[in-house]
Amino acid sequence: MRKPLSSVGTLFSLDTDARDGLLDISETSNELALSFEGDGSSCRVYNDEDDAEFALAFDTDAWVVLGFSWSWSNGAMTYTLAIDSAQDTVSISGVRPFMDRIDSSHMWGNSRITQFGLVRLFSTFLESYIHSIHLKNTGNLTDLVADQAGRIAGLWTCAHDTFFNELTSTCEACNALCLDGCVRDSLINCRCWDIECRDCRDFNEGAECDSCGLLLSNAKGNNTPCDCKVGFTRDVTNGGEFTNTCDAIPVSPCVASYPRCIKCISNTGNWFSDCTECGPGFFRQFDTGSCLDSCPTGSTADENGICSDPSKEDLTAVTFNGVGNTYKGDPHGTYKLKEGENGEPAPVNTGDRGLHF
Repeated sequence: MRKPLSSVGTLFSLDTDARDGLLDISETSNELALSFEGDGSSCRVYNDEDDAEFALAFDTDAWVVLGFSWSWSNGAMTYTLAIDSAQDTVSISGVRPFMDRIDSSHMWGNSRITQFGLVRLFSTFLESYIHSIHLKNTGNLTDLVADQAGRIAGLWTCAHDTFFNELTSTCEACNALCLDGCVRDSLINCRCWDIECRDCRDFNEGAECDSCGLLLSNAKGNNTPCDCKVGFTRDVTNGGEFTNTCDAIPVSPCVASYPRCIKCISNTGNWFSDCTECGPGFFRQFDTGSCLDSCPTGSTADENGICSDPSKEDLTAVTFNGVGNTYKGDPHGTYKLKEGENGEPAPVNTGDRGLHF
């Protein structure tokens, strides 16, 4: 999540049962809430008409990972707030343990009047992605609802190292190597719904992909769903455009465009779009099925004769740290230190500080 430095407001507010702990719908609910107050950096927890301030300050407008948890023991609630790797813990004595009622409300992005006599404003002062919500009542105090019976549509209620299996309606363990949680039982892609997406906006189905192409993947670009590289395709039936990988299209030896093109998809003789592998002395252009006798400026061929993305490499680069007046650019260009048109002195190489002129 992130928010403007000076913005104040309540991040969430949860109903909790009244002090006697009985699940009596006729009673007024108390509140467990986390708020940003003061100059916007103060973090305060409210519970059962009491409150406490964390020593941890929210003093950044950058994206952070925020976590909040609580526990009850010997008549006191203990709350832990974590902002990235920093965390702080406070306690409030004399309050009941958190008890989720049958008619409880869980408020995010709304407003409510609380038992404090305040109107809590849940305005759009922040941006956030909710990774998971997991509410449990303290054991032996009330009959607990089955773990998934009260599942909130669209929100994860499983632990961070499990995922919700829609087929079995249960939380199942992630692969042990998925250290940041998962959305499926697969190590191919732990986090993103599109199995070919490397960086996604969130974990939800159909979430926008920022960058396609995992390690050893044959996907490209940043479309949603991800596109496949030349010579690859993915089965899009039954939702497969997100769950199937990019697999190789069957190819055959080229006859019509040989020797420029030696492997192609349909052998149409069109060496400008049908080739998947070029012959000796030719290079397959980036993101196309075309074979030319060189890569474009700013692009280099790999060991398979495929040109790299010309937009990802320098057209030329040079460091003026040698002796003499001629320097070779990498990978292209030649630079010469010459006098000006009106006889101005040529730049002088200082050796360790670049050119002086």
